[in-house]
Amino acid sequence: MKSPRYRGIIAEVAHQISIGEKISEAMAKFPDAFGPEIIALIKAGEESGRLPEIFGQIGKSQRKTLRIIKKLKKGMIYPGIVLVMGLGVVITMSYTLVPAVSKLYADLGAELPGATRMMMKISDTLINQPWTLLIPIGGLMALFKNWGRITKNPTVQKVFAATPTVGSIVRKSASAVSFRCLSLLLESGVRINTGLKITSECAPHVYYKEFFARVRGHINDGLGLSEAFLMESHWLGSDGRTICGLMEIAAETGSATEMLEEVADDYEEELDTIANQIDKVLEPVTIVFLGVLVGFLIYAIDSPIFSLGEVMLPGKD
Repeated sequence: MKSPRYRGIIAEVAHQISIGEKISEAMAKFPDAFGPEIIALIKAGEESGRLPEIFGQIGKSQRKTLRIIKKLKKGMIYPGIVLVMGLGVVITMSYTLVPAVSKLYADLGAELPGATRMMMKISDTLINQPWTLLIPIGGLMALFKNWGRITKNPTVQKVFAATPTVGSIVRKSASAVSFRCLSLLLESGVRINTGLKITSECAPHVYYKEFFARVRGHINDGLGLSEAFLMESHWLGSDGRTICGLMEIAAETGSATEMLEEVADDYEEELDTIANQIDKVLEPVTIVFLGVLVGFLIYAIDSPIFSLGEVMLPGKD
């Protein structure tokens, strides 16, 4: 292991196993490294005697997830650079060009456009209180540090799910993780009621937590898996009806586990395709951001300059 932290974790797990603890119990002592779905799968593997196979499936799933995440991060580099450069231009102009324009118009006593006045306020704040630059920097650092905790907030998850383009990625990611988890649990011999409970607790999105919890409730009431899926298909978004059709076929053929696995594979392939094209997906947003920023700067700086003649020679054609 390259990470010292994980070397320590594995060494401690090995020590706990050597003194007689089960693998699942030893790994459960590190919840930040091994999530509840992984512990549940390992427990199922211990009980069914299929632990090597379960570890192989977990490793395969984790590799797919990490590959997609790396591609998504790579695609975010270009928009991130554009955003940082845009903010850098605004800050630079606030220290250099804006003070000169402000001084000129203050001497002439002319009324400035709203955009120029806004730039002047930003400039005055940065010049007189330079420590305010630490506020956005600190805010970004706090955002990146607590991003995982923020994205687990139900309200934030609902906003992301309703956002164009981003919502599709969020739903596909949550579907892939959730259906993969349920498939592995059922394949390991876990009862469907228990499997749905664990999947509901481990689902990465609030909509899918609610979906699997409600499906479990319908199962307890005596409905079949396909019928329960159909009644709660609205939680799955636009793909809900398609998934319900697949589950109905699975109910007729007795291949629910294979069908769930196939659904998870399809979502992962779609995510892989999106990850390869994420820079193209975000390019229109980046262009719009640059256009708005450049237009604002041109109007704020050049508009007063173009009207210098009217200020200096009032009443002249």
